[in-house]
Amino acid sequence: MIKVSIIVPIYNTDPFLTQCLESLVNQTLQEIELILVDDGSTDRCGEIVESFAKRDPRIRVIRQENKGVSAARNAGLEVATGEYIGFMDSDDWADPSMFQFLYEKAKEHDADLHVCDFFEESDDRVVSAHHGIIDELVNVNQSSRTEYLSEYAFNNRYTGCVMNKLYKSALINHYRLRFEEAFENSSEDTLFNYLCLTHLQRVVSSGMSLFHYLIRPGSLSQGYRPRYLEHKRLLCERFCEHVEEHGLSEPLHHFCDGLWFMSFMVVVNYSKKKGIGTSETIQAFKRVFREKKTREPFKRFAFGKAASLYSRYKHKNGAQQFLMRLFAFFLYIKFWFGLRLLITLKKGRSNN
Repeated sequence: MIKVSIIVPIYNTDPFLTQCLESLVNQTLQEIELILVDDGSTDRCGEIVESFAKRDPRIRVIRQENKGVSAARNAGLEVATGEYIGFMDSDDWADPSMFQFLYEKAKEHDADLHVCDFFEESDDRVVSAHHGIIDELVNVNQSSRTEYLSEYAFNNRYTGCVMNKLYKSALINHYRLRFEEAFENSSEDTLFNYLCLTHLQRVVSSGMSLFHYLIRPGSLSQGYRPRYLEHKRLLCERFCEHVEEHGLSEPLHHFCDGLWFMSFMVVVNYSKKKGIGTSETIQAFKRVFREKKTREPFKRFAFGKAASLYSRYKHKNGAQQFLMRLFAFFLYIKFWFGLRLLITLKKGRSNN
């Protein structure tokens, strides 16, 4: 029986691929399958994949034209047979015991998801080894799901990536959960996790760091993404559509409105980080939030309970909550001058 399927999307990462694959074929958990998806690489990745496939029968190779990381992961999900599913990017690598530890702990508690901590590394040095992930077991039901999703999203609990997580296949297959292929290395992991958290019932987390995330300045995830705001809008739309499709709109509507607002604030912070001017940021908001229906969540945030929910998990005081409601209201009525002033004020503050 295959205990864990590990899906690795690969695209032009030949300087790092051997280390990644060596770390996977040498896992202490033997009952695994490695699904390597060559997403149209033009470097030596194809040769490296072939050499590993010849020496290890647990490796399954999928070759496709370049479609992006989400399509590559989805191709892997279509053929995965493991009881649990893990993901690894082709420039990262795992500790030898990573998947045995994640699998055994998940099985012990019959968990839908097991999360571990990880190392962030750059230039052969560890940048960060702790992300606030602690040892705990959490049971989630419908009455507690809004609170759990809020803590996950608004406090960045467990982080947004998929590589530090092991997912129960039955959950993914039952709800046909897939990565959004319209995203271009932006928000696809986050949305996938939100969808999983909408349905899971038990989560195990471990504070042990078990995989190594490589920070590469030239990689797509680190560079400037001109469609970042559009992707955040699409993330919110896809999540809310999924919630409505599965009859969860009523219990999760406050979270959905808070998610819209959080995505807006993330874009404001992103524009500051990337040195994007306030005028350019406002123009992006004008394009993306042209339609009134797209701005409706901000009206509900300005006058409803979502702001209180968001403020509680973001540890905001009354004055800060008022400013957030003002942000949301200005966006809803398209009062761009007022929004420009608030964004300029926020960008000017040292602590965001």
